[in-house]
Amino acid sequence: MHNLNESQNKIENCLGDIEQETKSRKFNLIEGLSVYSAVIIIIWGIIYPFSISPSGPQLDWIETLGYALLGILAIWAFLISPYMHKDTFKGIGLGNFQDFQLYLKHTKTKKKYSRLIPIFLLILMMFGGYFGYLQDIAQAFNVTPKQAALLSIILVPIVSMIVAIFMIRWDNFIGCWRVILIGIAIVGTYLLISGVIYFLSVEFIWIVFTEFSLLGSDGLLLNWFSYLWWGFLQHYLFLGYFNTRLRKGIPNKKILGIHGKYWTGIVNMFMFGIIHIPAWELAIFAFTGGIFFSYFFQKDKYRNLFAFGLIHGFGGALLGRFVPWELSVGPWA
Repeated sequence: MHNLNESQNKIENCLGDIEQETKSRKFNLIEGLSVYSAVIIIIWGIIYPFSISPSGPQLDWIETLGYALLGILAIWAFLISPYMHKDTFKGIGLGNFQDFQLYLKHTKTKKKYSRLIPIFLLILMMFGGYFGYLQDIAQAFNVTPKQAALLSIILVPIVSMIVAIFMIRWDNFIGCWRVILIGIAIVGTYLLISGVIYFLSVEFIWIVFTEFSLLGSDGLLLNWFSYLWWGFLQHYLFLGYFNTRLRKGIPNKKILGIHGKYWTGIVNMFMFGIIHIPAWELAIFAFTGGIFFSYFFQKDKYRNLFAFGLIHGFGGALLGRFVPWELSVGPWA
């Protein structure tokens, strides 16, 4: 059994794999649970009560303080903590320039162009996601939607390269397609059955199926490509940060008769689900999805945030089609 080796900065995770780490197992576990608890307390103890309080603008600063505290926690989770723990890019499911170079370089000549296909598809997805948020982008740059569309010629290729180099872990992306397809199949089946149940109980829901479209401005593909970036951001937090802290904080042994890798999945699952309360249908969906995401993300060969973002984006795109669930996080309905 390997624990933290301070001279080598290594730790054994809940699967028994050795990862780079500068802090102790206890530190990782306490940090992860503390940050999540702080998020819940801030959302429900500070932001929510004062967002609905009739006391007037004199107490608005308390709600603003809550958002500021969430911002500080985000900076901690995304920047400070990974640096402090010396988490690797691969360890949190991200890519890097060296791996991107190897992806393009270490391949047979006949297959070299085939390796450009995912990058070409990525650029198409970026255009799709861009136009899905066209109105928001126009407001952000204070331009008309038409001008924002023209900006895509400049912005999309630049952002695509940033995504390709840093957001996609290329050394295992191809191998992740098995998990991606399994995830899409599970999500699609789950939501299709849920939609049928809603149809049986509420007749007009059938309109959702008859008006379903794959292409077009309101089609599945555009919604998928738009929503996957929100999914990526969620997984960056819940997998890249929380799963990493739990994975390194929970030992590779049985605790109360349950192995550490399952405890990691269970705790991470509850983190996924609880944050969506009181949107109960979505919370249940997040619970079930959370255990799937967490279990596979523990394994290095599947640890790819962009791959899970694809699954999440597909589920989000279907949710608005098949079931009239409220898509919200915490009190933000």
